[in-house]
Amino acid sequence: MDSVARFAEEALQFCAWAQCEQANSVEAVTIALVRISSLYREALMLPRISEIDDRLQTSLVEESSSSEACKFLALTAIPFDLYSEVFDPLELPGGESGVGSLYDDVADIYRDVSTGLVAWRDNDSDRASWEWRFSFYAHWGKHATGAMRALHAWLSAEGFKNS
Repeated sequence: MDSVARFAEEALQFCAWAQCEQANSVEAVTIALVRISSLYREALMLPRISEIDDRLQTSLVEESSSSEACKFLALTAIPFDLYSEVFDPLELPGGESGVGSLYDDVADIYRDVSTGLVAWRDNDSDRASWEWRFSFYAHWGKHATGAMRALHAWLSAEGFKNS
């Protein structure tokens, strides 16, 4: 299986996960971390498309399953939404901080990944790959890393409480 097909499989799993209710907090946070980090890992492996033609640069029309219409049931068992975030970790000393939202992160990742799935379902793997790679570096990758850090921090704190 090539890297685009692996990403498509992970994207489908991510979208399915986001819409399924989870049992308890620790399980929900663990699965969220697995789904987001797996998607992130596969995005890093997407191929570069050296020549971007006009066909790929035009925006895809989203299907009716856009994030605005979805309820992310996977997040209902997660005991937090808001978290502290550093917007530019390369800015020293200690870049500007703010508030991140796990719900917003999942919604943005879902929307961007779903857009590429439209092309994938139309058997246009070049366009899907371009959509996923572009939106990963331009947008949703930042949401994924913020969410992963917050989920990991919560899971680490829970681990210390229960050890």
